[in-house]
Amino acid sequence: SDVLASTKTNAFVVLHEGEIVSEWYADGTSASTRFSSWSVAKSVISLLVGQAIGRGELSEDDRLVDLVPQLAGGSEGYDDITVRDLLDMSSGVDVPENYREYWPFTGTARLFLSTDLPAYVRGHRTVTYAPGSDASYRSVDTQLLGMILTEVEGKPLSELLAERLWQPLGAEADATWNLDRDGGLEKAFCCLNAVARDYARIGQLVLDDGLAGGEQLVPTE
Repeated sequence: SDVLASTKTNAFVVLHEGEIVSEWYADGTSASTRFSSWSVAKSVISLLVGQAIGRGELSEDDRLVDLVPQLAGGSEGYDDITVRDLLDMSSGVDVPENYREYWPFTGTARLFLSTDLPAYVRGHRTVTYAPGSDASYRSVDTQLLGMILTEVEGKPLSELLAERLWQPLGAEADATWNLDRDGGLEKAFCCLNAVARDYARIGQLVLDDGLAGGEQLVPTE
């Protein structure tokens, strides 16, 4: 517990063969506390995309602008971005991963603060390298994947998560997902809020190659 406290850990859950064998919570938190996922949400989006690919609703070769037509017409290279590029974070979209407190209105910091994510994304349709030619960690790629899912499925990400993962996984508590504004769009790249045990269930799903409760929730590939 000294290590957990010194590293400012909020919750620590250990599973063995799918069963909880140990858990620890910082003062003021408990098994019923919802914790922010931050970028773990990116992995959840990838699982939802994998499900859509498995159902034949998406292909890794599909172009972003064919799936979200309102983004068509970007700078040279932008319209070539594929689902694969976004999953691999190799799109090259020029929204750098900036968290510097003295530059709060650029890159991902501005993405996080945005109250109109679709407008922000439309305003950043340039690439710093040809899609697929390089890779760099960029939250905007996951935001674009979230917008693809919303467009293709015709449902908010929160509903998709509830139907496709949360309920089939047997999650024990409700989760929430922060929006850019009231009635707006989920911040796909971050800001899912859930109890620690349900995060552990997601980890177990991945460990078990997409199998949960005897059902193949996510294609192994």
